[in-house]
Amino acid sequence: MRKILGILSFIMLFSSSIFAQHVKFKVSDIQAADPGTAQQIEAVFKTMKLDIYNNDAVTISNIDMMNGMSNTKVYYYSAKESTVTYMDIMGQKIKVVPTAEEIKSMKAESDAKKTEVKKIDGDTKQFAGYSCQRYIVTTDGTTYDMYVAPDLKIGTKTIQGLESVKLDGFPLEYTVDFGGNKVTITAESVEKDFDTSKIAEPTGKYKEMNFTDFKAQMGGMMGGQ
Repeated sequence: MRKILGILSFIMLFSSSIFAQHVKFKVSDIQAADPGTAQQIEAVFKTMKLDIYNNDAVTISNIDMMNGMSNTKVYYYSAKESTVTYMDIMGQKIKVVPTAEEIKSMKAESDAKKTEVKKIDGDTKQFAGYSCQRYIVTTDGTTYDMYVAPDLKIGTKTIQGLESVKLDGFPLEYTVDFGGNKVTITAESVEKDFDTSKIAEPTGKYKEMNFTDFKAQMGGMMGGQ
């Protein structure tokens, strides 16, 4: 289950500024090291919908799973370099707002990781109408196999594990490999405009906590596993 949560964490934080565009992704491939894990991963990801909305001020990564039973919205505000996460999991509403110290600590941890970026010359593909160049990024034991669109000039500050990595563009397909378990996310479309109502922060009663408390609660929910 930790492997599944690791993959989900990567996907949840996969967002950056693309200047008023909507990128729609789908899960295009799932591979697992053993049949038991494969069943768990497929149960979690087979119904997943991922949409990223961006303008000059805010980026929203919207992840819908289990046919609406689980929804996560991650807001990244570029001016403040801060994130706010809203989670609605089977009626349990949580709002996660990292403290300044937590943000500083996470950045320092990311900067300390050993990272290798390898451009695979001559390996290109088309996704959502964009020509993409293949890159393989290895950091902290995790491999990210990406096809990057150079025409989408963005950074990677909000991609978990890749905050300090600079790529020439935005990945429109990426495979994350956690110990032999792989999930591939592929862009279906890139639209230059979107309904601005999509970027409003959710209303309602959310239990607010910092990132440290959120991790502790998640550990309790998993029985310490």
